[in-house]
Order: sequence, then C-alpha cells, then structure tokens
Amino acid sequence: MNIEVTVLAENTVRGRQLLAEHGWACYLRCGNDGLLWDTGQGMAIAHNARELGLPLSQVQTVVLSHGHYDHTSGLAEVWDANRDVRVIGHSACTGPKFRRLADGSVRDVGMKTSIRDGLISIQNRWDPCDVSRCIIGPLWTTGPVPRITDFEDTGGDFYLDDACQTVDPIVDDQALFFDTAAGIVVLLGCAHAGVINTLMHIRQLRPNRPIDTVIGGMHLGSATQDRIRQTIRGLTDLGVQRVAPSHCTGFSAAAEMRAAFGDRCEETHVGKRGLFSAPDSMLV
Repeated sequence: MNIEVTVLAENTVRGRQLLAEHGWACYLRCGNDGLLWDTGQGMAIAHNARELGLPLSQVQTVVLSHGHYDHTSGLAEVWDANRDVRVIGHSACTGPKFRRLADGSVRDVGMKTSIRDGLISIQNRWDPCDVSRCIIGPLWTTGPVPRITDFEDTGGDFYLDDACQTVDPIVDDQALFFDTAAGIVVLLGCAHAGVINTLMHIRQLRPNRPIDTVIGGMHLGSATQDRIRQTIRGLTDLGVQRVAPSHCTGFSAAAEMRAAFGDRCEETHVGKRGLFSAPDSMLV
C-alpha cells in the first residue's frame, strides 16, 4: 500500500498560487482513504487543497496532534467540504490553553470556541481517544507520550488558565506513524512532549522496527543550544535516517540539523510531497 503525504499548511511555501501560514497540516492518501493530520489556522488549507488537487470533500478522517489553534482552526474549512468527516484527538485537546509570552502578556492559544462547539455538534463523529490506536490501514497514533528525558519540555510557558496559575503539560500532544520497508515514518505535530520522548515511545510501541524518517514541528524555537544538541544526539542515537523539520522547529534548530544530517535533512514547505510504501506484511 502506498501512502502519499502532502504538506497543506506550513510556515513556508514554494510554488505559484500556494499560501503559507503559521500552522501545520498534512494530507495523507492511504489507498482509497483520505486523511488530514492537523488542519492549520484555517487561512490556507482550503485554497492549497484546491491548488494541489487534493479535495477536502474526500477526507474521511481528521486526526489532531493537539488542541492549539494553529493545528485545529482549519476544521471549519474541512466541515464546509464534508460535514460527515470523523475527527480523532485526545480528549484534552478541547480544553482551555494559554501561553505567557516573553513580554509577560498572555495569549489564548487553544481551540476556537466555534471549533469546540462544532466538535460537540457532530457527536458520534467526534472520537476522543487517549491511547495509541490504529486509524486506518497502517496509520497509528502514539497516544499520550511519556516524559522521560531530562532535557525536553513543552517548549514554552503554557497554562490551562489565563491567570497562568496551572501549568499545561499538554497531555494531548501525540504523533502519527506508519511502517515502511525502510522503517517507521513519524509525523509530528509540535512535539510538545519532546521529539526524543516521542520517538522513544514509538520504539516501545514497535520494539523491532527502526525509525527511518521524522517529519514535522519540534518546538525548538526558544530552546537552548544544549537542548538542540541533545535532541540531535538523540535522533542520531535512535538511528533516524532522515529528518524534515518544519513549522515550530525554529531556524537555529533546523540549521543545526542540516549541519548534522546534511542532505538527509530535508526542507519542508507547503506543497512538499512524499511517497512511502507500507508492505502488506507490515499491516497490523
């Protein structure tokens, strides 16, 4: 079975008639099934889908990596195209979420009220799930990621209230993964649980399979040089062959990865496509 992954929303863009935004969304074709991994902010996804020939009306399933606005707001555009779409995410992704910025101001970074209300209205098509599970074919979610490393954190001052009294551990953070002949391909959202924690968790879920490719946001924009270097060391120690940092990874971290991985560190932008083969013998 071939799995085609196309970036629909990302901070950067190449090519005519496509739009960038601070957000993340990927369109996956898995056999006859269409799936969205996140939906971006909602300003670009419908336009880019049309330009790239990827009809949102053919999406049967949306999987949310976590509940931040730049990954969930595009659900409105998906519902405009197909109200019957199934939405899967951790139960905590619909809760309140705030971030305290460097200047001390507080910003609501959670799911829009209209999106939260929309999930309630679709009832049995909103499928909150707090464990690793098979979505379709070879595609699996990690479920909540255990926090094991001593150098990774959520990547910012995140809270469950606008008074910043209760820290948000972002327990809803998860990744999507599937197996190929070369090894496991991992699609991150923002890796608020830590990219190394995420990959270690996947190794626990699939102990006999190597991790080949890691694609997506790693939330290292405000990370120290030490954390960036420990992350790269962790990627190397885990045997990761290719990385495609995107969205919230940050320029410095992406540059360090390029220096460490060379051509095996790939640029990610709106319109980027990857084709992977998941042999039938690996389907579970």
